[in-house]
Amino acid sequence: MEDKDSPNLNKSPDETSEVELAQFEDANELSPIGPFDTPEENSFQMETTNPINYEGTNPSISAELIDSSLITEEKVSHKEKFEATLKDIQTLLTKIILSPFVLMRLVCLLTGAFVILLTIFFTLYVVDFFGSLPDIESKSFKDIKLDAVLKVHKNFRNERTRKKYFWVPLHKINRELIYAVIMSEDSTFLEHNGVNFNAMIDSLATNIRKREYQRGASTITQQVVKNVYINQDKTISRKLKEILIARDLESKFSKNEILEIYLNIAEFGPELYGVGMSGFHFFRRSTKNITADQGAYLALMLPSPRRNYFSIHDNHYISKKNSRKMNRILRDMRYLEYLSPKQYNERRKFSFIKELFKE
Repeated sequence: MEDKDSPNLNKSPDETSEVELAQFEDANELSPIGPFDTPEENSFQMETTNPINYEGTNPSISAELIDSSLITEEKVSHKEKFEATLKDIQTLLTKIILSPFVLMRLVCLLTGAFVILLTIFFTLYVVDFFGSLPDIESKSFKDIKLDAVLKVHKNFRNERTRKKYFWVPLHKINRELIYAVIMSEDSTFLEHNGVNFNAMIDSLATNIRKREYQRGASTITQQVVKNVYINQDKTISRKLKEILIARDLESKFSKNEILEIYLNIAEFGPELYGVGMSGFHFFRRSTKNITADQGAYLALMLPSPRRNYFSIHDNHYISKKNSRKMNRILRDMRYLEYLSPKQYNERRKFSFIKELFKE
C-alpha cells in the first residue's frame, strides 16, 4: 500500500512534479525516525551520537582540576609580573646610566642623605659623650674623696678585708714614699697640667713598634680619673674622657689634693688598696715611717698589682729588671735632691728585703 504523502517513485524523473519532491523533503525533516530505514537503526544512531552526560562524575575531581588550572595560571601571572618588574628596573637603570644629569642628581641625593644621617649620629654621640662626664667644677675635695672611697669599697670582694681599709691624709705620709711613687709612675707630675702629651706620643710609638700594648702614658691625674670615674676599657673614647676629666681636675684641685687621692686608691695587690693598708701589710709600718727603698718596692706592684704581687712578693723573687727599676727610682730621687747622699747610700742597700722575704 502506497503512502499518499510520498511521491510516486515509479514515475520517471520528468514525471515527478516539483511539488511532490518538496513535500517529500519536508516530511523527512520532520520525521522522528531520521534517515535510517528502521526504528532500531535510528535508535542506535541516537545512542552513539548523544552527548556524554557529566552529571554522574565525581565533583571533587572536577574541583581539583579547576584548582590546579587556577594555580598554574597564578604562577604564570606572578612570573610575568616579576619579569615585567625586572624589565622596568633594567630600563630605569639604563636611563640613569645613560643620562648624566639624572645620575648626578641621584648621587647628590644619596650623598646628602648620608651626610644628614652622619650629622645626626655624630650630634647624638657628642651629646651622650659630654653628658656622661662628671661635673668636676661643682665638686669639692670632700666630694672627690667620697667618690674615691665609694669606688674602692666596690672593688673589695671580701667584707673582712674591706674593713681594714683606711684613708691617710697626705701630711701623714712620709715624703720619701711620696716621691718614690712619683718617680715610678709620673716623674713630671709636678710640671704638667694633667696630661703628658710627649709621653703619650712616645708610648704610642713604642706600642706600634712592638705591635702590642706594652707601655701606657697615663699621668697620676689620669689614673685618678680612670680609677674613680671611668671604666678600664682601652678605647679612644675612654682615653678622650680621661684626658678631659684630668684637665678639669688639675684646674680645680691642687697637686697635693690629687696626689692624696691617688695614694689612697692605688692598688698594690689583691684586696690591697691605698698606702695605709698596703704599708701595714708589707712592712708592718705606718705610712709615716716607710722609707724610699720600701717605697720603691711598693712601686714595683703598681703597673700590674695582682700579677706582680704573686710573682715578686709571694715568690720572694726580684728579677734583674725589677732590681734595676728600684735602683733607678732611688737615683732619680737623689738627682732631684729628694734624698741626701747619706740617705741614698743607706737606702740603696735594700736591707729590708731579707727581713721581708724571710720565711
